[in-house]
Amino acid sequence: MNNAEGKRTKMFMVQYLDCAIGNTHLEKFSLIHTGTCHVVSIGEFIYFNIVNTNILTRFNKSSLLWESLKVSSYNVDASDTTNSMSCACQQFMSVIGGSCYRRLNTATNLWQTLPFPTCEHYRPGVCCLDNKVYVIGGCDKFYQESVNHVERLDTANKSWETLSPLPTARWGIGTAVMHSMIYVVGGYETESNCPLNTVEVYNPENNTWASVAPLVYPRRRFGIAVVNGVIYVAGGYGKDTLEWYDESNDQWKVIEGASVNRHDLTCLALPVPQCW
Repeated sequence: MNNAEGKRTKMFMVQYLDCAIGNTHLEKFSLIHTGTCHVVSIGEFIYFNIVNTNILTRFNKSSLLWESLKVSSYNVDASDTTNSMSCACQQFMSVIGGSCYRRLNTATNLWQTLPFPTCEHYRPGVCCLDNKVYVIGGCDKFYQESVNHVERLDTANKSWETLSPLPTARWGIGTAVMHSMIYVVGGYETESNCPLNTVEVYNPENNTWASVAPLVYPRRRFGIAVVNGVIYVAGGYGKDTLEWYDESNDQWKVIEGASVNRHDLTCLALPVPQCW
């Protein structure tokens, strides 16, 4: 579609779950020049980086206005971020995995290169805990072999540390940080050609893994977020259901009547503006 200035636009679709009542609602906002994006929330803004580009747009959570940002990239390669995942760590938007390891300083709008880890991670799980970036699992560049490598980036000195391997090798996983632990949820096992409902938890204090209750439905390439101390997962490839983790009973439960029919989505825990 075209806007009044004749510029090509797409609709940015926001589907939000009111966790108090368990209903989903759908809103749409017009956004200039968007596509598949890496998305993070930092401060008052949600940042969108179109894959395979240095193009950056941000959305003001308060005013609900969009802004296209001028960023400095120098020689930072953005030719292949399709196999990367993103996370927010301090004021940085880190894009990690595949053949791209970089971060955006949102205070200066400057892209910076990051060192490559010791192992290959295509479509891994990525998260930030205690100002360190974790890259978990993934697969090889041909999607033929799942990997269980786990590495941690010290953002201060930009060095990687190898950690205890993921018990179940997989890619297309979701990662969530809760109670200073990293939950690695679902994913896809290339060798068996099937999605997984496996959930494993990493304890950074002693570098160990433990298993918790599996998902109700196996899923990959889905959305995940922590809201008020509860993990929610949504959608995924071939899935439209939502689940939440009942930690006290170690059980995943489906949210009846809620539906998110999409994959490769991003879920963020945000207060819903009154105008929504």
